[in-house]
Amino acid sequence: MTPSDELSAEAAGVVRGTQAGMLRRPRGRPADTDSEETRRGCLDAAIRAFADRGYSGTSTRAVAAAAGVTAGSLYYYFPSKAVLYRAAYEYGLELAYSEYERAVSGRAGLGEEVRAVLDCSLGIMQASPWITRLAVQATLDMSHPELAGVTLSMPARVQRFFESMFLRAVERGEVQEADRAEVQQLLALLLWGLSSVGLQDRQAAAVAVAAVKKLLDGRLLRQEDMSY
Repeated sequence: MTPSDELSAEAAGVVRGTQAGMLRRPRGRPADTDSEETRRGCLDAAIRAFADRGYSGTSTRAVAAAAGVTAGSLYYYFPSKAVLYRAAYEYGLELAYSEYERAVSGRAGLGEEVRAVLDCSLGIMQASPWITRLAVQATLDMSHPELAGVTLSMPARVQRFFESMFLRAVERGEVQEADRAEVQQLLALLLWGLSSVGLQDRQAAAVAVAAVKKLLDGRLLRQEDMSY
């Protein structure tokens, strides 16, 4: 299976339907064609390779072989290893945030949306760890000379996801407009921290998620603890 075929819906506690399924490709993709499927197959193989072996330890020839294409075909879509790396990184984020979008769909409020996103993050780490691993590995790989001129940018979907989520919270009166950017950044950093910790200790990440849920429910801190 490929990274885009391994996780379905959300994870523990937010699973819809079966317990394990597939991490679906982002909405809005072009109609299936041989060319598009070949490109996505190359990206699926690249995510695994770069996540497992890093930029230095991965060859384009190995990626092409894993994708079942020739090196020439790979270079047709991605003219250099650096270009392939950037595309794989951004593709992984697209897959993850497409899943986050589904996780929050129809939730009653910001607290429920945050819980769903955190559960979904754990599910991605379990079913498709290559996606999480590459996102973290990229912070190390960017020191490679071949990546000196490469900028790993966040896909527009990522920014839209956070903006939409917290605009809804403002409209519902859950967050003040003046605080929206700060709370948005807090969730982004929380997801990054979970990814970094979860790669080494999935149980620790699950414990952290449980603690955040208690905090959201008002069960973690006593009222007197919150008096300054």
